[in-house]
Amino acid sequence: MFLEGFTPLSSNLASLQSNFVTRSSSYRASKTTPAVGALFKITPQLSVYGNYIEGLTSGSQVTDTAATNYGQTIPPLPTKQIELGAKWDLGTWTNTLAVYQIKRPSTINVYTTPTRYSVDAEGEQTNRRVEWSTFGQVAKGVRVLGGVAFTDAELTRTARGVNQGNTPPAAPKWKINLGGEWDVPAVQGLTLTGTVIYNSAAWLNSANTQRAPAWTRLDLGARYATQAAGYPLTLRATLQNATNRGYWDASWRDGLAILGAPRTFLLSATVDF
Repeated sequence: MFLEGFTPLSSNLASLQSNFVTRSSSYRASKTTPAVGALFKITPQLSVYGNYIEGLTSGSQVTDTAATNYGQTIPPLPTKQIELGAKWDLGTWTNTLAVYQIKRPSTINVYTTPTRYSVDAEGEQTNRRVEWSTFGQVAKGVRVLGGVAFTDAELTRTARGVNQGNTPPAAPKWKINLGGEWDVPAVQGLTLTGTVIYNSAAWLNSANTQRAPAWTRLDLGARYATQAAGYPLTLRATLQNATNRGYWDASWRDGLAILGAPRTFLLSATVDF
């Protein structure tokens, strides 16, 4: 892997030199990221599995001008995940249960003196999660898709230990979604849909002093499959946030909240030629 970092010739945006950059750092290295998994079929319907996966997240360039390594490019950050799970397949209806842990590194200030620091990939966030999901046809013309997830997220390594042990931003304990489809018997090709999404309260900042309350959203929709000039045509109508619920959603960025979209009506058409 080869990465290069560039910085403007001037930090003054009014200066002509700010439009030009110079190469400030380069990085070249290789790393093996293994992925190992195994699956055992206990019965024709029940399977259990386990896997271990490592991945790489692109390293960013240090933009903090006060850091001793300003302008340098941080090497790619390795993410490690271990997962155990089970799958119960009933043919037209499937349930899965998974337990997994993800350790994700992050950039933090690493101090060599009380005032002197560099930006490095020494931070770490650990997410532990239990997730159940279900999908398939539960009755003639009736299909479901949904799941429940419980997440225990923790800042496990922070700069100077500040906020260590806290819950990271945008990590609600509970996430629930349940969607359903119903093929209307009286109108061939017409399907009605509905989805309920729930997020429990989540912290907005790493200090855990700002919190976004829990929210629930209802989406409704319909689609109609027919033909136009001999070609398959599908018409879709979706009403997002049908109850026009106002809510704030936590963002991955520390201290940032996102305002949920109001009631929104969408129309689309798809033709297969």
